[in-house]
Amino acid sequence: MIKAILFLVCFMHSMANESAGVPTKGMIYYKYLIKEKVGIRGDLFSKQYTTKEWITLFDNNATLFKKQFSGIDPQLDTLLNSAKFLEIMPHLKAFVIHYAKDKTDSATCEEKE
Repeated sequence: MIKAILFLVCFMHSMANESAGVPTKGMIYYKYLIKEKVGIRGDLFSKQYTTKEWITLFDNNATLFKKQFSGIDPQLDTLLNSAKFLEIMPHLKAFVIHYAKDKTDSATCEEKE
């Protein structure tokens, strides 16, 4: 219940039109909307690529990102092709860039499984 409330508060706060993403928001979106579908914790997901590689994947409305991660899960495919994805994309991009392979920081909010 607390997780749902936290997600709802963060979601409503993110509805404000921001041009730049916020890594912590991206982490929350990843955790609740993508993690289960790709089966990779956020800390490991973000370390898959370097900053430059993530930027390339998110260029042109995340065309290469969508191509890379489509076909994994039908629900993920639906999300990737939705208006909702365009809303969360700046935050998701900020998250993966902040914790990219070439960065020293690692995401720490993930539960160890």
